[in-house]
Amino acid sequence: TYTLLDFLLENYDPALDDLSAEFSELDQLMLSGDAGNVLEQIMALKTEVRRVRVIIAPQRDVIARIARGEFKIIRAHLLPYYRDLLDRLNRIHDLAETYRESLTETLQVHLNLQQMQINKVIKVLTVLATLSMPLLIITSYYGMNIKHMPNTEWPRWEYAYAYIWGVTAVITGAIYSELKKKNQL
Repeated sequence: TYTLLDFLLENYDPALDDLSAEFSELDQLMLSGDAGNVLEQIMALKTEVRRVRVIIAPQRDVIARIARGEFKIIRAHLLPYYRDLLDRLNRIHDLAETYRESLTETLQVHLNLQQMQINKVIKVLTVLATLSMPLLIITSYYGMNIKHMPNTEWPRWEYAYAYIWGVTAVITGAIYSELKKKNQL
């Protein structure tokens, strides 16, 4: 029984090494900035780690009972060997738990990086909206059909349009310089 269980636990090592290699690849992929399918890989690794934990938990319980000497079929002088197996299984369980925590942290980092990218896009859109606001205000006001507006009587329409574009440019430039001064651009 000990030999079979020892062989079984030795076969966990290659699977854990593969998981470790996949973690390294995932970290490199995230740091390279090519995070297109990172979420899929994180979820796939979480599934694998969960499967390892589900397999290990009952085995650990049974081997712990054997190591405590609950089964009379196991001779007392063999119990230290089973305790060794229990230690190895506990190490595997701890490693799986570490992987699970690492995946949770990796997922959090990935989500934070995505949020930072979204914030950059929102910042650009906000600046563009702010810079176009004077043009919208002036042209909407100019669009009202009231007397004494450009293109109705005085001044002639060529100068009126130049005046409107000039006022719009001055206000937009003032907003731009204010945003630049406050490091918002």
